[in-house]
Amino acid sequence: MFDLAANSSHQDALKSAQADIEKERFESAAVTIDDVLSHSPDLFDAHYMAAVCARYMHQSEKAAHHIAHMKTIMPEFGRVFQEEGHLYAQSDPDKALRAYQFACQKNPTLLASWKAQARLLAAKNMNAAAEMALANGKSVAAQPKALQAAMNHMYEGRLAQAEEMCRAFLNKHKHHVEGMRILAQLALRHGENDQSEFLLESILEFHPHLHDIRLEYIEVLKNRQKFEQAEAESAYLVAHAPERVTHLSVHAVNMMQAGRYDEALELFDRVLERVPKDAGTWTSKGHALKTLGREDEAVEAYRKAIEAKQDHGDGYYSLANLKTYKFLPDEIALMDRLAADEGLLPNDAVHISFSLAKAYGDQKAYDVAFRHLESLCAGYTPAYCP
Repeated sequence: MFDLAANSSHQDALKSAQADIEKERFESAAVTIDDVLSHSPDLFDAHYMAAVCARYMHQSEKAAHHIAHMKTIMPEFGRVFQEEGHLYAQSDPDKALRAYQFACQKNPTLLASWKAQARLLAAKNMNAAAEMALANGKSVAAQPKALQAAMNHMYEGRLAQAEEMCRAFLNKHKHHVEGMRILAQLALRHGENDQSEFLLESILEFHPHLHDIRLEYIEVLKNRQKFEQAEAESAYLVAHAPERVTHLSVHAVNMMQAGRYDEALELFDRVLERVPKDAGTWTSKGHALKTLGREDEAVEAYRKAIEAKQDHGDGYYSLANLKTYKFLPDEIALMDRLAADEGLLPNDAVHISFSLAKAYGDQKAYDVAFRHLESLCAGYTPAYCP
């Protein structure tokens, strides 16, 4: 996991520190790592190892500092959030659960995060969600070790190594479904949408019942602007497994993108009948209502999304993006509290910073608004910045 930017002496030092960590000599490892960071303060691997050492030495603030810095370097790296989950597992179970969930979103091969999620969810009597987390972990663990390693490389951005391992596996196990699926995901990350489409289509030809593969196929079709075909595929899913709310949601979004908003709204309402606190569905419903010019109803939908999940950044951003909406004092106070939370997920942090800039700009508190814009531009996405 060593950074390519590290010179050979730093690599040697980090390898020595890693050996100390494996032997549980955390103080010795920390001294070595601190020396490396004094010369190269942005070495990701050094911060990662420093966070691990600090956690084991019960230096929570120091561990949190290193985790926060790693998020600015590689905000999409799943293991950072797994380490954050480990840090807060005893002191703040809610923050730990959120971190573990995000870790698995970014890297589903993190078995420790699936197990920890299951334990924390069970403690909250959320037994169905706990069972689902365990099932997801078992599904990953059941895959051949070579494919687990290939997936881990892929999710950590080492695409060449992932593809090499995956192709080597498929040379020995031709037509292996999960191997072909990973290769399709790699093709997608390389921008080879046609190759990804071919691989997923080939799987579905022989295994039409694999609905998760079909969901991935739909996304590839949309990337290739084959919207009518994507709509037909989501209609197939609804017809064959209408009990799955994911199928209803995907088809609703396809309906909305096709301009069939009334049909989309009907589907969103069917989803919300079964999962009334799904923030993403409330937000999508708000988008449909906004497009139809029903702005008051859109505002209510976005507020429902925030009510369902207070740190749902997209809900605040959607309100801000209405241009005409003025945030209420209570909403601004809540966003301020959320923005100060170091455990806030990157996408939520971006959207809340943007929304706070809009809110304080409306109040003519321009200094505060600019601080939030500066925070936004120093963080995760230059797309919002000049």
